[in-house]
Parts: sequence; C-alpha cells; structure tokens
Amino acid sequence: RARAGGDVIPVFLYHAVMADPPDWIAEFTVAPKEFAAHLDAVVDSGRTPVTISAVADHFAGRAPLPPRPVLLTFDDGFADLPGPTAEALADRALPATAYLTTGAVTPGGRSLLPPAPMMTLGGAAELERAGMEIGSHTVTHAQLDTLSGKDLAYELRTSKDVLEDALGHPVRHLAYPHGYNSPRVRAMSARA
Repeated sequence: RARAGGDVIPVFLYHAVMADPPDWIAEFTVAPKEFAAHLDAVVDSGRTPVTISAVADHFAGRAPLPPRPVLLTFDDGFADLPGPTAEALADRALPATAYLTTGAVTPGGRSLLPPAPMMTLGGAAELERAGMEIGSHTVTHAQLDTLSGKDLAYELRTSKDVLEDALGHPVRHLAYPHGYNSPRVRAMSARA
C-alpha cells in the first residue's frame, strides 16, 4: 500500500494469470476466472486504476491523483501477460504497470527465475498498446542488496537499456525483485 495525502492506495501485485502454472509460481498465480473477478471488483468498487508513473508524479508534486486510486502491477513477464491478461485489462479500460525481467523475456537471455512460460521482449510494445506501462525488474531477478557494485550496476542499467531499446522511449521505474533493497540499492537505482 502507498499513501497519497491521508488516503491509502491499494496495490494489487500479480505474477502469472494461468490455469495450470508451474509448481514454483503456483502460489503467486491466479486463474483467469479469478483474475476477471478481481478486475470486475475493482471496476465495481469505484476505484480508479493508475500507473506507477501517475503515483510517482503525484508524490513529486507534478500532478494530482484521481479520487480513490488503485495500482495494478505485474512482475516478471509471464507468457499470459501480452495476451489474455492484457486483453482482460484493456476490455475494462484498466491501466496497469508491468515490471519485466529482461533476461527472462529475451530469447537466449539468462535469469534466476525457474523455467516457466514467459513472454518475449517483443511483447512489451503490445503491452503498451493495451494500456500498460513498462518498468524494469532487472536482468536476472537477483536479490539486489547482495550484489557487488559492478553487478548491481549491470542489473539496473542493462535492464533499463534493453527495455528502452525495445520501446523507443525512457523507462522510469523499477520494481526490486522480491522487494529486497538497501540505501545503496536505492541510491544506485535512482542514478540509473
């Protein structure tokens, strides 16, 4: 949850939306029918989905948030994302933010995620067309607060560069894998 003024901004964090996920991600997966029910509940609640950029702009004093904002986010880049998941969001005109692990979505890339059906980097532009904002989730999904300075810089800069090359515009946001961070990680992330 984030706070805007005195209001709490709910954050829905998704990974995969699949009927039959690999065992390692199953506990972080929702079935398509359950996901549709979640989205319908968001719509029925009167909340207004926004992207992370809208929230960041609000906190920086650049723009107000709509009443009753909510964030819908997706980590890693599973195969369902540019297809049925993005379509379910687009059908309801719900913006969201997808944080992509570039090593997992780049053919021949390397990540620390166990095997799973993943989207490809080419799908990132498709996600944007469906109303999703793209953010970085590093190259390999490493625990950033355990890395050397050189390895941390690689994870941050390379992921950002890969996404920017694929999309043709700046990528402003990062989600820390597993949420792990430290003052050093936050400082280097801001510089990257």
